[in-house]
Amino acid sequence: MSFKVLKIVFKVGTILGVTPPYNKTKTSCFRKIYSYFIIAFTTCGLAISVYFRKSSYLRFFFLKAVSQILVESSLYFLNIHAVFAALRKKRQWYKLLQILKTVQAESKNGFHCVIFIASNLIFCAYQTYMTLIVTRILGVNFYKQFAIEYLQLYNQFIVNYLLFVFLTMLLDRYQRLGDNLKKLKTSGYQYSLCVVHEAAYDVCLLKESVDILNDIFGWPILLTVAFTGLQMLIYLEITIVIPRLGGAVISYIVAIILWHGVCTFGNIFLCDLVTNEARELLAEVHSLEKYLSDGDKNREALRRFAGVLRNNLPRFTAARFFGVDRTTILGTFQAIVTFLILMIQLDISAY
Repeated sequence: MSFKVLKIVFKVGTILGVTPPYNKTKTSCFRKIYSYFIIAFTTCGLAISVYFRKSSYLRFFFLKAVSQILVESSLYFLNIHAVFAALRKKRQWYKLLQILKTVQAESKNGFHCVIFIASNLIFCAYQTYMTLIVTRILGVNFYKQFAIEYLQLYNQFIVNYLLFVFLTMLLDRYQRLGDNLKKLKTSGYQYSLCVVHEAAYDVCLLKESVDILNDIFGWPILLTVAFTGLQMLIYLEITIVIPRLGGAVISYIVAIILWHGVCTFGNIFLCDLVTNEARELLAEVHSLEKYLSDGDKNREALRRFAGVLRNNLPRFTAARFFGVDRTTILGTFQAIVTFLILMIQLDISAY
């Protein structure tokens, strides 16, 4: 993943207030006022939406009403946290960028630009389709109840895409370290001490970048997982309980579930790939030791590097509540199925 793409995403995020400027600058008074204005605007917009939606909440049974409130709360707090993180954690943002620039890896600029543009087009397409479908049902009331969600959902998209970019860059760098170590076999261990010392330094830097990533994106990961799980729960319940929804509505529901599922679980899967790549790197180091005799300087260097790597294995967390790996995806689906069965039973008994 290239820094050119990252710079573009930062420019969009800076306009929305969810990232600091790409180039390191001192926080100006205008920037602070602008950030607090975005928070106030989002809060007022949500308050207006809730006011017009209160009649809908009263028609829901208790568990469904709570689920809907939690969905909106998780999206709101994700937006607010993103603005505060951009304002209050600038040092961590710039430290992360500095580390990624220090530990270089190959990048494909054009390909990643296409991904970002395509993602924006897909987001706009599904939002437009959603607007057309729901406007037919609610009319003008749709804009009164959901207008603020356009901004909130796009902010969520930018935050998720930034996390995707950073995770891809970390994965590229761990893969580069693995490739460099594999070259030692073919080169007859020439210059291995230099390569291993450089790799040990890079491993420490990458572990620091993972810690910074957890600090910045820990809460967004937690809130995004909660939002996606609850969205899936609510829309699956609607699909099962309400008969004869129509093809247009069902396709809209499928589009929403796919969009949020891919964005959320894709990043979780990337977290797992990064941690797994680091474990494979450790296994590669141990395999290299077998080809060297005891007392060899290269073998001692590899042992020390293995110790450094073992103590600096990356671990992603959701605000330190739980570790983020592929088991998180399975746990989310288990929770969705459990609550879906409960909600269907309560919904049927309510009629």
